Amino acid sequence: MKEIEFLETQKIKSKIIYLILIVIDLCLLYVCFLQIIKKSTIGTNPISNTGLIILTSIMILSTIFCFFIKLKTIINSNGIYFKYEPIHLKYKFYSWEYINNIYLKKFSPLLDYGGWGIRIKYRIWKRKEIAYFLKGNIGIFCEIKNGKKILIGTQEPENVNEILKKLNKIL
Repeated sequence: MKEIEFLETQKIKSKIIYLILIVIDLCLLYVCFLQIIKKSTIGTNPISNTGLIILTSIMILSTIFCFFIKLKTIINSNGIYFKYEPIHLKYKFYSWEYINNIYLKKFSPLLDYGGWGIRIKYRIWKRKEIAYFLKGNIGIFCEIKNGKKILIGTQEPENVNEILKKLNKIL
């Protein structure tokens, strides 16, 4: 990796999201306590103990997972590197030679992609584009020579635009 021109690390910083997830986890742990330890059930048709333990475990692991999610983006004279931790173990890299077009794009996470995270947009059995974002509505849109389209979310569009202009990759 050559000299870094631009580096951005995004994390989920919303305390409300963490609070909601932790409250759900605590409620599920309380239901586990009532049903498994106290032998008391909630409602007339309770979930099995195994099902409750699986559901509670999945929710707690999801909450822990959210604390470690990061989107790292590097732009330099070689190209664009990005990594969606902890899903990607290594940086994904696209050289400038393989990028046909690059620009900043405004989008709606819910309307255009159906939510946040890693999103794949399909078009009649073919992958149309893949998007990586945590928050916001502006991203670096890359059209790759093999037909792929990639959107990488950014919270620093002015800096990205400045770097792309400096590297003569955008007008």
